[in-house]
Amino acid sequence: MSRLAALVLAAGESRRFGSDKRLARLPDGRALLDATLALYIEAIGDCFAVVDEADSALRGRIPALGAECVTLCGARSGRSAAGMGDSLAAGVARIADAGYAGCVVALGDMPRIAPQTVRRVADALSHHPLVVPVWRGQWGHPVGFGAQFFPQLRALQGARGALGVLQGNEACRCELPVEDEGVLLDVDVPDDLLRFGGGSTPGAQRA
Repeated sequence: MSRLAALVLAAGESRRFGSDKRLARLPDGRALLDATLALYIEAIGDCFAVVDEADSALRGRIPALGAECVTLCGARSGRSAAGMGDSLAAGVARIADAGYAGCVVALGDMPRIAPQTVRRVADALSHHPLVVPVWRGQWGHPVGFGAQFFPQLRALQGARGALGVLQGNEACRCELPVEDEGVLLDVDVPDDLLRFGGGSTPGAQRA
């Protein structure tokens, strides 16, 4: 499939983490969000990242990393009780308006996915309009969506993400087996960084 984009959702407030996990350091010294964006830029090329209008530092940082920033504003703002559905809708709207044939949707706190896994999801979109990677029977990320699903994704709002779209389209859904535990590994609390071999919170070392 030509003209795919990656969409990284990174507008959350990191309440469980206790500080801004997007700036938490991985063992290689990179911030968590930096590593995630680098993964999708390497694997896909064109990359969009959704953050909140309150995230002024990130809004300047994302373009410097090579991705395009999509900002949640007003009623869509996460600081106004919006949720993942709003982030998806805003990001997909930008991607659809730019004429992409599909997108690979990812979470900003999952940098351990192998680039080859991302490319496999993207390649599968050439044959299936909806692709979800599966590791040992569990659905993971990133999820691939063909353009036919853009209208449904653009209509999302609130806390509910794209799970309903995945569940409601079994007939055209490709469940792609992968040997990559990273499709399930996210960072919710500081101890989760231990799965990456260590790390420190932004309070100890900031970008």
